[in-house]
Amino acid sequence: MTEILKGIRIIKFSTWEAHFKTHVGNWRSKELCSLQTVKYLQALLGFIWGTIPILLPFLTFSMYTLLGNELTATKVFTCLPLFQILTESLDIPTKLNETIESWVALKRVQKFLDLKESDFEEYYLFEEGLAEGECMKIAGGNFHWERPKRAKERTNDDSNSTQEKAPNVNDSDVKGGNHIVRLEDIDLNIYKGQFVGIVGQVGSGKSSLFAAITADMVMEGGSIAVAHLDQGFGLVTQEPWLQQATLKENILFGKAFNAQWYDRVIEACALTDDLKILPSGDETEIGESGATLSGGQKARVSLARAVYQDSDIYLLDDPLAAVDVHVGHHIFSKCIMGLLRHKTRILCTHHTKYLTEADMVVVMDGCKVTNIGECDAPSK
Repeated sequence: MTEILKGIRIIKFSTWEAHFKTHVGNWRSKELCSLQTVKYLQALLGFIWGTIPILLPFLTFSMYTLLGNELTATKVFTCLPLFQILTESLDIPTKLNETIESWVALKRVQKFLDLKESDFEEYYLFEEGLAEGECMKIAGGNFHWERPKRAKERTNDDSNSTQEKAPNVNDSDVKGGNHIVRLEDIDLNIYKGQFVGIVGQVGSGKSSLFAAITADMVMEGGSIAVAHLDQGFGLVTQEPWLQQATLKENILFGKAFNAQWYDRVIEACALTDDLKILPSGDETEIGESGATLSGGQKARVSLARAVYQDSDIYLLDDPLAAVDVHVGHHIFSKCIMGLLRHKTRILCTHHTKYLTEADMVVVMDGCKVTNIGECDAPSK
Protein backbone atom coordinates (compact mmCIF):
# COMPACT_ATOMS: atom_id res chain seq x y z
CA MET A 1 0.00 0.00 0.00
CA THR A 2 2.90 2.35 0.70
CA GLU A 3 4.33 1.78 -2.77
CA ILE A 4 0.90 2.28 -4.36
CA LEU A 5 0.34 5.54 -2.52
CA LYS A 6 3.79 6.79 -3.49
CA GLY A 7 3.15 5.98 -7.13
CA ILE A 8 -0.54 6.94 -7.19
CA ARG A 9 0.11 9.64 -9.79
CA ILE A 10 1.50 7.15 -12.31
CA ILE A 11 -1.35 4.74 -11.53
CA LYS A 12 -3.89 7.49 -12.20
CA PHE A 13 -2.15 8.61 -15.39
CA SER A 14 -2.09 5.05 -16.73
CA THR A 15 -5.64 4.17 -15.50
CA TRP A 16 -4.35 1.13 -13.63
CA GLU A 17 -6.78 1.57 -10.73
CA ALA A 18 -8.83 -1.57 -11.49
CA HIS A 19 -5.73 -3.77 -11.79
CA PHE A 20 -4.22 -2.63 -8.50
CA LYS A 21 -7.60 -2.72 -6.78
CA THR A 22 -7.99 -6.37 -7.77
CA HIS A 23 -4.42 -7.16 -6.73
CA VAL A 24 -4.79 -5.51 -3.32
CA GLY A 25 -8.24 -7.07 -2.85
CA ASN A 26 -6.84 -10.58 -3.37
CA TRP A 27 -4.12 -10.05 -0.79
CA ARG A 28 -6.57 -8.54 1.68
CA SER A 29 -8.90 -11.52 1.26
CA LYS A 30 -6.05 -13.86 2.16
CA GLU A 31 -5.14 -11.64 5.09
CA LEU A 32 -8.74 -11.59 6.37
CA CYS A 33 -8.93 -15.39 6.19
CA SER A 34 -5.78 -15.68 8.27
CA LEU A 35 -6.97 -13.05 10.76
CA GLN A 36 -10.36 -14.77 11.03
CA THR A 37 -8.72 -18.08 11.89
CA VAL A 38 -6.48 -16.43 14.47
CA LYS A 39 -9.34 -14.53 16.08
CA TYR A 40 -11.57 -17.63 16.32
CA LEU A 41 -8.70 -19.53 17.93
CA GLN A 42 -8.05 -16.69 20.36
CA ALA A 43 -11.75 -16.51 21.24
CA LEU A 44 -11.88 -20.27 21.91
CA LEU A 45 -8.76 -20.19 24.04
CA GLY A 46 -10.03 -17.10 25.86
CA PHE A 47 -13.32 -18.86 26.61
CA ILE A 48 -11.50 -21.92 27.95
CA TRP A 49 -9.16 -19.75 30.00
CA GLY A 50 -12.06 -17.71 31.39
CA THR A 51 -14.13 -20.73 32.42
CA ILE A 52 -11.32 -22.77 34.01
CA PRO A 53 -11.34 -20.83 37.35
CA ILE A 54 -15.09 -21.59 37.67
CA LEU A 55 -15.34 -25.09 36.20
CA LEU A 56 -12.31 -26.53 38.00
CA PRO A 57 -13.60 -25.94 41.58
CA PHE A 58 -17.19 -26.79 40.57
CA LEU A 59 -16.26 -30.14 39.01
CA THR A 60 -13.84 -31.00 41.80
CA PHE A 61 -16.29 -30.30 44.60
CA SER A 62 -19.13 -32.03 42.71
CA MET A 63 -17.13 -35.22 42.26
CA TYR A 64 -15.98 -35.05 45.86
CA THR A 65 -19.59 -34.82 47.05
CA LEU A 66 -20.91 -37.52 44.66
CA LEU A 67 -18.32 -39.94 46.00
CA GLY A 68 -20.01 -39.66 49.40
CA ASN A 69 -17.61 -37.29 51.13
CA GLU A 70 -18.72 -34.43 53.29
CA LEU A 71 -17.87 -30.97 51.95
CA THR A 72 -17.16 -28.43 54.68
CA ALA A 73 -16.27 -24.72 54.62
CA THR A 74 -12.77 -25.49 55.88
CA LYS A 75 -12.08 -27.78 52.95
CA VAL A 76 -13.55 -25.31 50.44
CA PHE A 77 -11.55 -22.30 51.58
CA THR A 78 -8.40 -24.40 51.79
CA CYS A 79 -8.80 -25.68 48.21
CA LEU A 80 -9.68 -22.37 46.53
CA PRO A 81 -6.14 -20.85 46.80
CA LEU A 82 -4.72 -24.12 45.49
CA PHE A 83 -7.06 -23.97 42.49
CA GLN A 84 -5.94 -20.38 41.85
CA ILE A 85 -2.28 -21.45 41.78
CA LEU A 86 -3.11 -24.31 39.41
CA THR A 87 -5.05 -21.97 37.12
CA GLU A 88 -2.11 -19.58 36.82
CA SER A 89 0.14 -22.46 35.77
CA LEU A 90 -2.34 -23.47 33.05
CA ASP A 91 -2.06 -20.22 31.08
CA ILE A 92 -2.39 -22.09 27.78
CA PRO A 93 -3.41 -19.20 25.47
CA THR A 94 -0.49 -17.00 26.46
CA LYS A 95 2.00 -19.84 26.12
CA LEU A 96 0.54 -20.83 22.74
CA ASN A 97 0.63 -17.24 21.48
CA GLU A 98 4.25 -16.83 22.56
CA THR A 99 5.14 -20.12 20.87
CA ILE A 100 3.57 -19.00 17.57
CA GLU A 101 5.31 -15.61 17.71
CA SER A 102 8.65 -17.31 18.41
CA TRP A 103 8.13 -19.67 15.49
CA VAL A 104 7.34 -16.79 13.11
CA ALA A 105 10.37 -14.82 14.35
CA LEU A 106 12.64 -17.82 13.88
CA LYS A 107 11.39 -18.29 10.30
CA ARG A 108 12.15 -14.64 9.51
CA VAL A 109 15.63 -14.85 11.02
CA GLN A 110 16.30 -18.11 9.18
CA LYS A 111 15.14 -16.57 5.90
CA PHE A 112 17.60 -13.72 6.42
CA LEU A 113 20.45 -16.08 7.34
CA ASP A 114 19.76 -18.19 4.23
CA LEU A 115 20.39 -15.22 1.93
CA LYS A 116 23.41 -15.57 -0.31
CA GLU A 117 26.50 -13.78 0.94
CA SER A 118 28.15 -11.21 -1.32
CA ASP A 119 31.64 -12.45 -2.14
CA PHE A 120 33.50 -9.43 -3.54
CA GLU A 121 36.68 -11.45 -3.99
CA GLU A 122 34.80 -13.74 -6.36
CA TYR A 123 32.95 -10.92 -8.13
CA TYR A 124 35.84 -8.48 -8.69
CA LEU A 125 39.34 -8.96 -10.03
CA PHE A 126 40.56 -5.88 -8.13
CA GLU A 127 43.77 -4.48 -9.71
CA GLU A 128 44.71 -7.78 -11.37
CA GLY A 129 43.00 -7.10 -14.69
CA LEU A 130 43.81 -3.40 -14.93
CA ALA A 131 46.36 -1.80 -17.20
CA GLU A 132 48.43 1.19 -16.17
CA GLY A 133 46.22 4.23 -15.57
CA GLU A 134 42.94 2.29 -15.56
CA CYS A 135 40.59 2.41 -12.56
CA MET A 136 37.79 0.19 -13.89
CA LYS A 137 37.48 -2.40 -16.62
CA ILE A 138 34.51 -4.54 -17.66
CA ALA A 139 35.35 -7.23 -20.22
CA GLY A 140 32.54 -9.22 -21.84
CA GLY A 141 30.27 -8.65 -18.88
CA ASN A 142 26.89 -10.38 -18.78
CA PHE A 143 24.65 -9.52 -15.85
CA HIS A 144 21.06 -10.14 -14.80
CA TRP A 145 18.82 -9.32 -11.87
CA GLU A 146 18.32 -12.19 -9.47
CA ARG A 147 14.70 -13.28 -9.28
CA PRO A 148 13.51 -15.07 -6.10
CA LYS A 149 12.65 -18.66 -6.86
CA ARG A 150 9.08 -19.84 -6.37
CA ALA A 151 8.25 -22.87 -4.26
CA LYS A 152 7.49 -24.96 -7.35
CA GLU A 153 10.85 -24.09 -8.86
CA ARG A 154 12.67 -25.02 -5.64
CA THR A 155 11.21 -28.52 -5.74
CA ASN A 156 12.34 -29.02 -9.35
CA ASP A 157 15.90 -27.70 -8.95
CA ASP A 158 17.47 -31.16 -8.87
CA SER A 159 15.74 -32.33 -12.05
CA ASN A 160 15.87 -29.14 -14.11
CA SER A 161 19.28 -28.75 -15.72
CA THR A 162 18.42 -25.35 -17.15
CA GLN A 163 17.71 -23.95 -13.70
CA GLU A 164 20.96 -25.43 -12.41
CA LYS A 165 22.88 -23.29 -14.90
CA ALA A 166 20.88 -20.15 -14.20
CA PRO A 167 18.68 -20.83 -11.14
CA ASN A 168 17.23 -17.34 -11.07
CA VAL A 169 16.23 -17.08 -14.74
CA ASN A 170 13.29 -18.80 -16.36
CA ASP A 171 12.44 -18.86 -20.06
CA SER A 172 8.84 -17.95 -19.25
CA ASP A 173 10.05 -14.70 -17.76
CA VAL A 174 11.34 -13.59 -21.14
CA LYS A 175 8.51 -15.03 -23.23
CA GLY A 176 5.80 -13.81 -20.87
CA GLY A 177 5.25 -10.50 -19.17
CA ASN A 178 7.77 -11.07 -16.38
CA HIS A 179 10.80 -9.82 -18.33
CA ILE A 180 14.16 -9.88 -16.56
CA VAL A 181 16.63 -7.11 -17.33
CA ARG A 182 19.88 -8.53 -18.66
CA LEU A 183 23.03 -6.63 -19.55
CA GLU A 184 24.96 -8.37 -22.29
CA ASP A 185 28.43 -7.96 -23.80
CA ILE A 186 29.45 -4.95 -21.71
CA ASP A 187 32.99 -3.78 -22.50
CA LEU A 188 34.24 -0.62 -20.78
CA ASN A 189 37.70 0.72 -20.03
CA ILE A 190 37.67 3.73 -17.72
CA TYR A 191 40.83 5.57 -16.72
CA LYS A 192 41.57 7.43 -13.52
CA GLY A 193 40.22 10.97 -13.49
CA GLN A 194 37.95 10.49 -16.49
CA PHE A 195 34.51 12.04 -16.78
CA VAL A 196 32.28 9.43 -18.41
CA GLY A 197 28.74 10.17 -19.57
CA ILE A 198 26.15 7.43 -20.07
CA VAL A 199 23.10 8.21 -22.19
CA GLY A 200 20.17 6.20 -23.49
CA GLN A 201 16.42 5.94 -23.52
CA VAL A 202 14.35 5.05 -20.46
CA GLY A 203 14.82 1.35 -19.71
CA SER A 204 18.02 1.04 -21.73
CA GLY A 205 19.93 -0.30 -18.70
CA LYS A 206 21.82 2.76 -17.43
CA SER A 207 20.87 2.27 -13.77
CA SER A 208 21.34 -1.49 -14.11
CA LEU A 209 24.89 -0.85 -15.27
CA PHE A 210 25.58 0.94 -11.98
CA ALA A 211 24.01 -2.00 -10.13
CA ALA A 212 26.35 -4.35 -12.01
CA ILE A 213 29.36 -2.23 -11.05
CA THR A 214 28.35 -2.26 -7.37
CA ALA A 215 27.78 -6.07 -7.37
CA ASP A 216 24.00 -5.83 -6.95
CA MET A 217 23.39 -7.96 -10.05
CA VAL A 218 24.36 -11.53 -10.85
CA MET A 219 27.37 -11.82 -13.14
CA GLU A 220 26.91 -14.69 -15.61
CA GLY A 221 30.09 -14.14 -17.58
CA GLY A 222 32.97 -11.82 -18.20
CA SER A 223 34.97 -9.97 -15.59
CA ILE A 224 35.05 -6.64 -13.79
CA ALA A 225 38.13 -5.10 -12.21
CA VAL A 226 38.12 -2.05 -9.96
CA ALA A 227 41.06 -0.19 -8.45
CA HIS A 228 41.07 0.76 -4.75
CA LEU A 229 37.85 -1.10 -4.09
CA ASP A 230 38.43 -0.86 -0.33
CA GLN A 231 37.51 2.83 -0.55
CA GLY A 232 34.11 1.99 -2.01
CA PHE A 233 32.06 3.94 -4.52
CA GLY A 234 30.48 7.36 -4.23
CA LEU A 235 26.98 6.31 -5.31
CA VAL A 236 24.11 8.73 -5.95
CA THR A 237 20.89 6.94 -6.90
CA GLN A 238 17.78 8.30 -8.59
CA GLU A 239 15.75 7.82 -5.42
CA PRO A 240 17.61 9.51 -2.53
CA TRP A 241 17.79 7.53 0.70
CA LEU A 242 17.97 9.60 3.89
CA GLN A 243 18.09 8.75 7.57
CA GLN A 244 15.78 10.10 10.23
CA ALA A 245 18.43 12.38 11.64
CA THR A 246 19.77 15.89 11.22
CA LEU A 247 20.85 17.13 7.82
CA LYS A 248 24.45 17.29 9.04
CA GLU A 249 24.38 13.68 10.24
CA ASN A 250 23.02 12.57 6.87
CA ILE A 251 25.90 14.27 5.07
CA LEU A 252 28.62 13.04 7.44
CA PHE A 253 27.14 9.52 7.49
CA GLY A 254 29.42 8.38 10.30
CA LYS A 255 32.57 10.02 8.99
CA ALA A 256 34.59 12.43 11.13
CA PHE A 257 33.64 16.09 10.80
CA ASN A 258 36.06 18.25 8.79
CA ALA A 259 34.79 21.84 8.84
CA GLN A 260 36.73 23.04 5.80
CA TRP A 261 35.80 20.07 3.60
CA TYR A 262 32.22 20.14 4.88
CA ASP A 263 31.78 23.80 3.90
CA ARG A 264 33.18 23.13 0.43
CA VAL A 265 30.79 20.22 -0.07
CA ILE A 266 27.80 22.29 1.09
CA GLU A 267 28.68 25.10 -1.33
CA ALA A 268 29.39 22.75 -4.27
CA CYS A 269 26.07 20.93 -3.83
CA ALA A 270 24.10 24.22 -3.71
CA LEU A 271 22.90 23.71 -0.14
CA THR A 272 24.09 27.04 1.28
CA ASP A 273 20.81 28.87 0.67
CA ASP A 274 18.78 25.92 1.93
CA LEU A 275 20.62 25.90 5.26
CA LYS A 276 19.63 29.55 5.73
CA ILE A 277 15.95 28.69 5.19
CA LEU A 278 15.83 25.65 7.47
CA PRO A 279 14.87 26.52 11.08
CA SER A 280 18.04 25.10 12.68
CA GLY A 281 20.38 25.09 9.70
CA ASP A 282 22.20 21.81 9.24
CA GLU A 283 21.02 20.68 12.70
CA THR A 284 17.43 20.49 11.45
CA GLU A 285 15.76 17.09 11.81
CA ILE A 286 14.68 16.15 8.31
CA GLY A 287 12.27 13.38 9.30
CA GLU A 288 11.89 9.85 8.02
CA SER A 289 13.06 9.47 4.40
CA GLY A 290 13.53 13.24 4.20
CA ALA A 291 9.81 13.94 4.63
CA THR A 292 10.43 17.62 5.45
CA LEU A 293 12.57 18.24 2.35
CA SER A 294 11.61 18.78 -1.27
CA GLY A 295 12.69 16.39 -4.02
CA GLY A 296 15.51 18.67 -5.13
CA GLN A 297 16.77 19.13 -1.58
CA LYS A 298 16.80 15.38 -0.96
CA ALA A 299 18.75 14.84 -4.18
CA ARG A 300 21.35 17.46 -3.18
CA VAL A 301 21.70 16.07 0.35
CA SER A 302 22.24 12.61 -1.12
CA LEU A 303 24.85 14.05 -3.50
CA ALA A 304 26.56 15.91 -0.65
CA ARG A 305 26.76 12.71 1.41
CA ALA A 306 28.48 10.87 -1.45
CA VAL A 307 30.87 13.75 -2.13
CA TYR A 308 31.81 14.09 1.55
CA GLN A 309 32.98 10.44 1.64
CA ASP A 310 35.81 11.46 -0.73
CA SER A 311 35.87 8.26 -2.79
CA ASP A 312 37.95 7.68 -5.93
CA ILE A 313 35.05 6.60 -8.16
CA TYR A 314 31.67 8.33 -8.29
CA LEU A 315 28.57 6.79 -9.84
CA LEU A 316 26.03 9.57 -10.41
CA ASP A 317 22.63 8.33 -11.55
CA ASP A 318 21.05 11.46 -13.01
CA PRO A 319 21.33 13.70 -9.91
CA LEU A 320 20.59 16.79 -12.05
CA ALA A 321 17.10 15.64 -13.05
CA ALA A 322 15.47 16.57 -9.74
CA VAL A 323 16.85 20.12 -9.50
CA ASP A 324 16.11 23.39 -11.27
CA VAL A 325 18.10 24.40 -14.35
CA HIS A 326 20.26 27.05 -12.62
CA VAL A 327 20.89 24.71 -9.67
CA GLY A 328 21.86 21.96 -12.09
CA HIS A 329 24.41 24.25 -13.77
CA HIS A 330 25.82 25.14 -10.33
CA ILE A 331 26.18 21.48 -9.30
CA PHE A 332 27.73 20.53 -12.63
CA SER A 333 30.31 23.33 -12.63
CA LYS A 334 31.07 23.52 -8.90
CA CYS A 335 30.75 19.88 -7.91
CA ILE A 336 31.09 17.43 -10.82
CA MET A 337 33.61 19.49 -12.79
CA GLY A 338 34.92 21.41 -9.78
CA LEU A 339 35.26 19.66 -6.43
CA LEU A 340 35.38 16.22 -8.08
CA ARG A 341 37.52 17.18 -11.07
CA HIS A 342 40.35 14.84 -10.04
CA LYS A 343 38.00 11.91 -9.36
CA THR A 344 36.65 9.32 -11.77
CA ARG A 345 33.05 10.33 -12.49
CA ILE A 346 30.43 8.26 -14.30
CA LEU A 347 27.28 10.27 -14.94
CA CYS A 348 23.95 8.92 -16.20
CA THR A 349 21.89 11.74 -17.67
CA HIS A 350 19.30 12.65 -20.27
CA HIS A 351 20.76 16.17 -20.59
CA THR A 352 23.35 15.83 -23.33
CA LYS A 353 24.41 19.45 -22.82
CA TYR A 354 26.37 18.33 -19.77
CA LEU A 355 28.42 15.87 -21.83
CA THR A 356 30.34 18.42 -23.90
CA GLU A 357 33.20 18.17 -21.41
CA ALA A 358 33.07 14.40 -21.05
CA ASP A 359 36.15 12.32 -21.78
CA MET A 360 33.99 9.44 -22.93
CA VAL A 361 30.31 9.03 -23.82
CA VAL A 362 28.65 5.62 -23.63
CA VAL A 363 25.40 5.09 -25.50
CA MET A 364 23.14 2.27 -24.25
CA ASP A 365 20.12 0.73 -25.93
CA GLY A 366 18.34 -2.52 -25.18
CA CYS A 367 20.60 -3.19 -22.17
CA LYS A 368 23.67 -3.17 -24.40
CA VAL A 369 26.44 -0.70 -25.11
CA THR A 370 25.76 0.31 -28.69
CA ASN A 371 28.37 3.04 -29.11
CA ILE A 372 31.33 4.58 -27.31
CA GLY A 373 32.89 7.92 -28.13
CA GLU A 374 36.06 8.67 -26.26
CA CYS A 375 39.11 10.89 -26.24
CA ASP A 376 42.62 9.79 -25.44
CA ALA A 377 43.35 8.39 -22.01
CA PRO A 378 44.10 11.22 -19.58
CA SER A 379 47.73 11.87 -18.87
CA LYS A 380 49.11 11.25 -15.42
